[in-house]
Amino acid sequence: RDNPALRQDWRLVFLPTDNDQLIAYCKSTSDGADAVVMVVNLDVRWTQSGWVDVDATHLGLPAGAHFAVEDL
Repeated sequence: RDNPALRQDWRLVFLPTDNDQLIAYCKSTSDGADAVVMVVNLDVRWTQSGWVDVDATHLGLPAGAHFAVEDL
């Protein structure tokens, strides 16, 4: 509830991954001030890993921009 990007679905974008056992998506506020990238493991038995292709423009950043993420 504390994160504004999680309060609505207007800017929901699914992200490509290289592992079919992962689903990834990005949600952001309409002004781009807040964005969240979620990666969900669909495998109930095993830990999965993979790459997620995140387009910086979905985060309100210029194309090709570098950004840091925090694993919550």
